[in-house]
Amino acid sequence: MTQAGQDFSISKLAYDEGQHPLRCSDAHIRATFAESLFRELIAHPRFQRLKDVRFLGAIDYAVSANGRPLHTRQTRFDHSIGVGLLAQWYADEAGFADSERYLLVSSALLHDIGHAPLSHSLETVFKEAFGIDHHIATIDTIRERKAKSESISSILQKYSVDPEAVIATLSNKAGQYAPLLLGKFNLDTLDAIPRSMTYISKQLLTSPSKVVMRAAHFNAGSRQDALDSFWSQKDLVYQRLINGALGVQFDRNAQDFMREHIANFSRADFFASEVDLRRSHPQLFSRLAQPRWDTITLAAKRYLIDRDQPSDEKRYLIVREPITISFEKRPKELLVEDPESPRLFRDDIQIRSN
Repeated sequence: MTQAGQDFSISKLAYDEGQHPLRCSDAHIRATFAESLFRELIAHPRFQRLKDVRFLGAIDYAVSANGRPLHTRQTRFDHSIGVGLLAQWYADEAGFADSERYLLVSSALLHDIGHAPLSHSLETVFKEAFGIDHHIATIDTIRERKAKSESISSILQKYSVDPEAVIATLSNKAGQYAPLLLGKFNLDTLDAIPRSMTYISKQLLTSPSKVVMRAAHFNAGSRQDALDSFWSQKDLVYQRLINGALGVQFDRNAQDFMREHIANFSRADFFASEVDLRRSHPQLFSRLAQPRWDTITLAAKRYLIDRDQPSDEKRYLIVREPITISFEKRPKELLVEDPESPRLFRDDIQIRSN
C-alpha cells in the first residue's frame, strides 16, 4: 500500500553519539574542520557570503526557525557546514584516505556556494532572464580565477584537489559518490530536512541526521525505521512548508516582483548578499506578505512510502500531485503544535512596514 508516512515518533530509534548541530559555533567549526584546506574554503569570501543567504529564501521573512535562541535564522552557510560535517563523519566511518576525504568534504562544503539571495525563491526568474541557477553559479564559482585574490580553485589545487573532480562529484549522478550527494538519502537532504523541520515543529520528529546517514549508507541500526521516519518527515516539510500556503505565497510574490522590475536586476545580482538585495530592492521585501490571489494551483511533490516494497528504489517514491491553495483566509502559522498567525523576525518588522 502506497501512502505518506504518518508516524513521526522516534521513541524506538536510538540516538547515536555525535549530535548533528543546526548551527555550529566558530570554535566547533575550527575543531571539526581542522585541516587548512577546509579552513581556507570556509574563510573564503564566497563561502562567507552564505551567512547572508537565508536557507529557505523568502519564507524566512514570514516564520522563524525554532532553534535556541528563538528567532534564530537558518542560512546557507549553516547548511553547508552541516553537510560538510556529515561528509566528515561518512569519510571517517568509511576509512577514506586523505585524498578521498579531501574531495568528498570539499564537495560537500561547496555544494551550495552558488546560491542566490533569497535562495530558491528568485532562482526561477534568474534562470528565465539570465540563464543562471545555483548549479551553474556553483560551477562558475569553483572554476573562477582571480588575479588579485585567491580563488576557490587555487585553494583546492594548493592541496592537490582537482576543481574539475569537485564539479564532477557534484554533478555526476552515476559517479562514485552519487548516492552520497545525489541519491534519495544524500547528505544534502539529510541536513536540509531536519533543518527545515525547525520551522514547523518544536520537537525532533525523526532520528538524527547521523543515524539516518549510517542507516542509509552503512546499513546500521534500525535501518527501515530510520529511513521510513525520515521520508515521512520530508513529505511533511514539502506539504507544510515548501508547498504550504505561506511558502507558495512568499515565493510567488518575490518572483512576480522580480519579473515586473527585471530591468533593475542583472546577472551579477545572483552573487549578491541579502543585505545588498534589501538595500537595492526594499519594495520586494515589503511586498512578500501581500496575498494577491484567490487560489493557486500547482503540481506538488509528495514523498510516499510503499510499505509492501523492501527495496529502497521501490519503497521510497517521489510523485507529483496537483493541489489548489486557497487564499480566502490568511494562511495559518506553520507550527504543528501551535497554529497561530505568522510571526515576523524582530529585525524585519521595520522593512516589512515601509
